[in-house]
Parts: sequence; C-alpha cells; structure tokens
Amino acid sequence: MKSSLICTILLAMTVVAQPKGGVGQQKPRGGWWGNLLSERTMELSRLVDRPEGLRGHSVSLVIQLRGEGRIDNPFHTRFEAETYISLEAWGDDAELWVREVYDRPFQHLFVKRGSEVARTLDGAPEYSRWVLTGEVAEIVKGMPWIDVASARQLKARLDEPSLVNIVKGYMLRDLKRWDAAASAFHAADGVTLPRHVRAMIAREEAKALVRGGKMTLAVSRLEAVVRVVGEDPRSAALLKAWRARLERAPSRHRPSKPAPKSGPVIESR
Repeated sequence: MKSSLICTILLAMTVVAQPKGGVGQQKPRGGWWGNLLSERTMELSRLVDRPEGLRGHSVSLVIQLRGEGRIDNPFHTRFEAETYISLEAWGDDAELWVREVYDRPFQHLFVKRGSEVARTLDGAPEYSRWVLTGEVAEIVKGMPWIDVASARQLKARLDEPSLVNIVKGYMLRDLKRWDAAASAFHAADGVTLPRHVRAMIAREEAKALVRGGKMTLAVSRLEAVVRVVGEDPRSAALLKAWRARLERAPSRHRPSKPAPKSGPVIESR
C-alpha cells in the first residue's frame, strides 16, 4: 500500500474567502494561505507543522509509503478498525537514511476498507511514492488525521539497495574514508530515484571526492548529474565555489577521467 491537483482545497478556500458582495472581489493577502494557493501539492511536514487552518479541507500530499499501520482510536473519531485501514508513510522530503527519521513515519493516514483507493494501494511496496488526496478530518493532539480519497502512484522512488548505499556512504564519510564514501554514494545513484534524491547523492559523492583531493572529478561528476536532473541551489553553489578554486589553482588538483554518463531520469510526476 505504500491526484491530481489541489482543486478541491482551492475551491473550498475560494468559497470560504468570498465576500458577501460577490465572487472574486478579494485577492489572497499572502502569507501562509497565499503561498498555499500557488501549490499543486504540499509537503507532509508543512501540514504537520500547521494543520489547524486546513481542518475540513482537502489536501494533496506526496508521500513515501512504509506500509499498513494499526488503528488505536481512543479519541472516538470516524476511523474505526472495522471500517478503515491505517497507513504509515514518510513525507517526500524525509531523509530516510537518518535513523531517527526512518523510525518515525507519519501514522495518521486512513483509507476506507473496500474503497477504490484501498484497492489501488493494496500490495503497494515499501518506499513507493504516491500523491494522496484526502480530507483533514480531525486534529488530534496537534496531529492531522487524513481520510484518503484518492491515490496516484509516481514512477520515481527510493529503493532498498540505494538506501543501504546512502547509509554506508555517510558512515564511511564520518570515518573520513573519502574514496570509499564516494564509491558508496556513486553506487547509490540510479535512474529510477527521485530527482531531489539523485541530486543529494551527487553532492555527497562530490564532497567526498573533494575531501579526498579529487576536485576535478567532483566537478565533473556533479555536472553530469545536474545535466540530467536539473540544477538546484545547493548543487549550483558547490559548483560555483569549486570552479572558482580550480581557476585560481588548477595545478593543485589532481586530473581525473571524465565522470560516467548518468542515465535518463524517470519523471516523478
């Protein structure tokens, strides 16, 4: 078990925000609600931080599925074990290679038994990525409880071998085994991973290469991945700094072979 646009929430918010004199006479004033209007999906972490304003509204979230959870409902909500299935999931931005993050998935996603969305999610593998759309039905002890109405699977996803190699890369980095860490991060990369994960892996590999005295190779490797997944601010900042250092003192850095070509990216939307 592991949607589309945010149309429903936009419609609901438009109705709530309408002045008595007519439709569309007030513009969003900015801030949190104004920012939300421009989003197709929102991060789960953002919803968890500020759920109250969305009680009773529909939201669309990109999640990484962990699996089926358990329903323990002492708060007398609609989510009874006889009629609902509980899901555990991480947000799309969750760093699952961090043990504390991995061990604390979000546990308040609920799917009605026998529904179409339950059939869609049945048997979905761990780490599979989904766009879930549902109602923020309850806020219990500051946490949103979400009644999931639809699910759409995304192609790009993290997998177990990549996750293991990422964890290994960080362990080797902490031991200052730079070449081994770079190799582990390189092994973690793959064309089926989400773009932001591939970019993170490339940055960590490149940083390990730089610490191991291989800045030219680091730049080449990071450039190769950026050409495929697109440039992000952190990768751009690293490339800018390293290129400047190479221009100032090119003889200090070891020449290297061209980085292997990165395969095509799998679209995550």
